[in-house]
Amino acid sequence: SDNDDPEKLFERMQTTGFQMLANQDVDFTFENTLVPHDLLPFSMEQRRNLYFVFKESLHNVVKHAQATRVDVRIFRQTKSVQIRIADNGTGFEPTQHGEGNGLKNFQKRAAEGGFAVVVCSELGRGTTVELCISICHPPPTAP
Repeated sequence: SDNDDPEKLFERMQTTGFQMLANQDVDFTFENTLVPHDLLPFSMEQRRNLYFVFKESLHNVVKHAQATRVDVRIFRQTKSVQIRIADNGTGFEPTQHGEGNGLKNFQKRAAEGGFAVVVCSELGRGTTVELCISICHPPPTAP
């Protein structure tokens, strides 16, 4: 059950980001503003799919974006956790860009993991991948 802890997932994501971008001349920031005790554990399926979407996002930066900066921010909204991966790369025009396997895989993994993923990009302005994980705390137990 230790591995269910969201903090372990976020630590792994941070380590992966530094490893993938260290030799690419890409500045990498990773900001996690969550309070660990305020989260329910993620299921194994959620953790696996969140991690792979995150990793594929960074792979796309390295392979396609020509970015010099990637900022990752993990934060809480009222009923969700948001993971935002933003780069300052070349971006792409979503209406002109046929969905490659990477974007299709994002949606497939999101469906499998029970979260939403939105990709926003603009030519010359970079790309942002945002993951939204709904959090539902169980009702308090009666005394």
